[in-house]
Amino acid sequence: MAEILIEKMRKEFAKGGTVAVNELTLHIKDGELMVLLGPSGCGKTTTLNCIAGLERPSSGRIYFNGKDVTNLPPHLRNIAMVFQSSLLYPHLSGRRNIEMSLRKSRLPKDEIQARVQKAASLLKIEPLLDKLPSEMSGGERQRVATAKAIVREPEAFLMDEPLANLDAALRESLRPELVNLQETLGVTMVFVTHDQVEAMTMGDRIAVMNNGNLQQVGPPEEVYNSPANLFVAGFVGSPPMNFFSGRLARTEGGFDFIYKELQVELSGRILENAAKLGETEIVLGVRPQHLRLCRSVQSGALEARVFGIERLGKEFIIIMEHEGDARLKAIVPPDFTTKPGEIVYITAKSEQVFLFDPKTEKNIAFM
Repeated sequence: MAEILIEKMRKEFAKGGTVAVNELTLHIKDGELMVLLGPSGCGKTTTLNCIAGLERPSSGRIYFNGKDVTNLPPHLRNIAMVFQSSLLYPHLSGRRNIEMSLRKSRLPKDEIQARVQKAASLLKIEPLLDKLPSEMSGGERQRVATAKAIVREPEAFLMDEPLANLDAALRESLRPELVNLQETLGVTMVFVTHDQVEAMTMGDRIAVMNNGNLQQVGPPEEVYNSPANLFVAGFVGSPPMNFFSGRLARTEGGFDFIYKELQVELSGRILENAAKLGETEIVLGVRPQHLRLCRSVQSGALEARVFGIERLGKEFIIIMEHEGDARLKAIVPPDFTTKPGEIVYITAKSEQVFLFDPKTEKNIAFM
């Protein structure tokens, strides 16, 4: 299996052109499922292509188990890729498509058939072996494409948004299958996605990228509970975090956050960090489940107008407008009744907020 080290890698398309990846250093542990997460154009697929050898870095190095593979062609890296599109030969059966991965391996026929059967058993695709791709569903084709990768017995699997073209229910069912497969095989996997739900539910660790730069890397719960900056805080979490640009104000008990009518008394570690900064401009972040809504005016509450309601059964998401176009979201129990156009008042749970420096955009806990 492969331990992968990316060291100060930069990828620039044409001299002086777009910088897709900027000075990326990332250590992917042997047997780890690492998720590269970020929006379109953030550099995650370019990073994957450089690991695979499909792209060559402009500078920096890539190591597999301590060996420099920066300039090695893909076929010498012993990796296997699965793409967003299943890339199956339409005129070949599932079995023949899987066998094509081993056509240059010079393995005995018995060994090839044994590997095909083992992969088919792992992925439960035995009934698909004699079908053409046109006779398979999207999820079935992606399973066959995954089997093509497995039979090569690579040191690492590289997956470029393999679930993106599938419907929501199928994506949900395949996520745990891929995680279970990775754990069963014990192979290193690098998984690229823009879907933060996939990242949170699948990764041993998540590397969040934006504009070619690594923003934060860590276990899913760490990235969610301790976002390094405004981008990570706003990107990881569904619905996304709400932000208020206000100021810290000294009080008899310590510090409060003030934004128009909204006043949040800070406590615990947040208060300790605020005390180091003193009275200053600051951005407060609060996740939708930690906003409190009420229908009557309260001291320290912010007035907002209900814009829409998403009814999810066990909970409702209330979408609100503040001063015309500022959209805020709160998660409330289904017994909270309201309707579009009504006025509600917002407060926040003081122990469940984040503070960010408006200039550096860093979480003040990281400063």
